[in-house]
Amino acid sequence: MEYISVGKIMETFALKGEVKIASNFKLKEKVFVAGNNLYVGNNKECLVISKIRFYKDRVYVLFEGFNHIDEAEKYLKEIVYIKKEEISLDGDYLDEDIIGFNIIDKSKNIGILKKINYVGNNSLFEISSNNKTFYIPNNKEFIKKIDFGKKEIIVETIKGMIEWR
Repeated sequence: MEYISVGKIMETFALKGEVKIASNFKLKEKVFVAGNNLYVGNNKECLVISKIRFYKDRVYVLFEGFNHIDEAEKYLKEIVYIKKEEISLDGDYLDEDIIGFNIIDKSKNIGILKKINYVGNNSLFEISSNNKTFYIPNNKEFIKKIDFGKKEIIVETIKGMIEWR
C-alpha cells in the first residue's frame, strides 16, 4: 500500500470544522472529491470528504462527521495523503511514476529525471547528468513524449538550455 502526499492542513475555516489544505498536487481535481478518502498525519487516519471547494492553490474540505471547529483543530499542520490505488488516473500519471526516467534529446540520453519542482502552477523537470543539474520546463513545447515502456522522456531543448554539456 503506497501513500502519496497531496497537501498539508494549514488552518481551520469557519465554525463547522472545515479545513484549508495547501496543495500543489497536480491531480487535485481527481483526489479532492466528495466521498473520497484522505489519510491524515503520521498514523494515516482515514477521513472521508463530505464537502469540497477550490480557491487558488488551496482546497477547502469538510470531513464527514465534522460539525464543529473543535473536531478539526487536532489535524492542524498535518500532512494529507491518498492511497495510490484509490486514484483514478484515466491516462494521467503521478510524478512518482516518471522519476528516474532517462531524458532523451535528439536521440541522445542527456540525463535522468531526479525531481519535479513546482513554481506556482508550473513545474520544472530537474535533470541530473554527470554530477550537474539542469532544468527543463514541463510543458508541450519541450516535453514531447513520455514512454512508460522504455522509461524515457523525449524532449526538445533549445539552444542555450543545456550549453554546459
